[in-house]
Amino acid sequence: MHSHRNLSKMRTGQIWMDNVKCNGSEQSIFDCIGNPFGINDCVHKEDVWITCQPGCGFQFFPILERSYRIVGGQAVTKGSWPWQASILLTLPTGIEEPFCGGTLIESQWVLTAAHCFDRLKDVSSVRVRLGDFNKDVHESQEQEFSIMQLIKHNWYRIGRHPADIALIKLDRPAVTTRYVQNICLPGTDTRPFNGSDFCYVSGWGDTRGTGNKSIMQQVRVPIFSYTDCRSKYGTDLPPGMICAGYEMGGKDACQGDSGGPLMCRRNNQWTIAGVVSWGDGCGRMNKPGVYTEVSTYLKWILNILHPPPTTSVISQAFG
Repeated sequence: MHSHRNLSKMRTGQIWMDNVKCNGSEQSIFDCIGNPFGINDCVHKEDVWITCQPGCGFQFFPILERSYRIVGGQAVTKGSWPWQASILLTLPTGIEEPFCGGTLIESQWVLTAAHCFDRLKDVSSVRVRLGDFNKDVHESQEQEFSIMQLIKHNWYRIGRHPADIALIKLDRPAVTTRYVQNICLPGTDTRPFNGSDFCYVSGWGDTRGTGNKSIMQQVRVPIFSYTDCRSKYGTDLPPGMICAGYEMGGKDACQGDSGGPLMCRRNNQWTIAGVVSWGDGCGRMNKPGVYTEVSTYLKWILNILHPPPTTSVISQAFG
């Protein structure tokens, strides 16, 4: 919520709200704390007007769960995952084909998987689309960007290795709408996500015949403990990775979903828990999907999004 002094025109009449304090999570200004309604010690020259904007991880369009059955999933509700990005390659024919997913974490930054760019030495033909629903139909709510900067984690090496994570800086900030929002990053004190959390993965990847690949798909998946995940992949599973899926298989991310979000809801707010990385097949029994754990790389992400001031800047600021 932003407040603005409005002195261009003096108001008259009853002042209804005074000493209003909000934390940003309220659905309405009337949910904020303040003096009892109509009780104030103000004059109209102190009037402000406010603009309310949702914080991170907020959905304007709720999930419609027709089943818990992208492989074994279901079509999303249009606009339900407003932070989902589609990363597209412009083909020689001029057609833009999605090859990976991503997640908007700030207005100009998208989080994705480093391995999405293993075969691309030049990102000039790559675009990032936000607000997409049907990849084959141009829709008015879409926003499309070129890539200003691609930053892979410096520990990443091609193959199944740690740090399969990358950041994309868009050529301009995204415009916040009901269809384009950023997801929350985990806090430094966030309790690790586990099987008790309400988590989803989404994307336009291979459905293996279980859904329409033109429409974004979603599937609800529980998170495995690192020990349970390690028991299924052994030494192939490095630190900093988590698993999500089902023992019996059948519901999973697949080729083309890489880089997309594994997201969990807590306190009515969505947080990115993982980045789609790899798996042994798609939806195989005892082979859950493997994700880069975002909290492991949170410091790296924050240092790029909000770099600490350099020594020279500090010396200038403090003499």
